[in-house]
Amino acid sequence: MSGMREKDIFALGISFGMKPLDINKAIISYTKIRLDSDWSNVRGDKRLIIDCLYLYAKKGHTGISVEKVEKITMELFGVGTKPNPNKWIAAHGHLLV
Repeated sequence: MSGMREKDIFALGISFGMKPLDINKAIISYTKIRLDSDWSNVRGDKRLIIDCLYLYAKKGHTGISVEKVEKITMELFGVGTKPNPNKWIAAHGHLLV
């Protein structure tokens, strides 16, 4: 899954201020998108899970921002990643749970 261990995904989601249920929804959405026959890898696996977590964190009104995600991912992984769901949301947003 996403090149990240599940515990790392949960740690990232918790760092985003997310509830476990929303983290699970992000993981399910990631899986549905990733396995979709039309998925073209416009975002790599790690970036896609970060995008999904970001979307659900925003939906959950956690106060997350692109800048915060970049900072958190830098702290956790040594590389800052900016979420960019705009690259795929139009074609695959219907797969979000």
